[in-house]
Amino acid sequence: ESNSDGDGDDAAALFSIHNLENFERGTSTSQRNLQVDESIEKALSLIMTMTAEHPPSSINNDDINSNPILLSCLHVIEYLLRKYRIHSRPSTASALLSAFLPLQMAHPTAYPRLF
Repeated sequence: ESNSDGDGDDAAALFSIHNLENFERGTSTSQRNLQVDESIEKALSLIMTMTAEHPPSSINNDDINSNPILLSCLHVIEYLLRKYRIHSRPSTASALLSAFLPLQMAHPTAYPRLF
């Protein structure tokens, strides 16, 4: 069990070697899946903060590719989708949408490939 002082500690646990090697959604208990979901929600909250502070200024791919913070956030989202299947669990799917829908409203042309 993690001794977390903040969102970053829980979110960092998602990317630990232990989780990379030992966690599978289908073979984990409901309680363990809920714990992971909570950590994912915290990670998505951090990503939302970062992408809101550093949004792309246009739909130009060069602009997106030259924004290392945004690019890193998108890589983390891709990892969470592949490893933890965040799109298939109600709580994490809603957290994913909550992370990007406000950005889509504020910057409607910034994320054309996502929506």
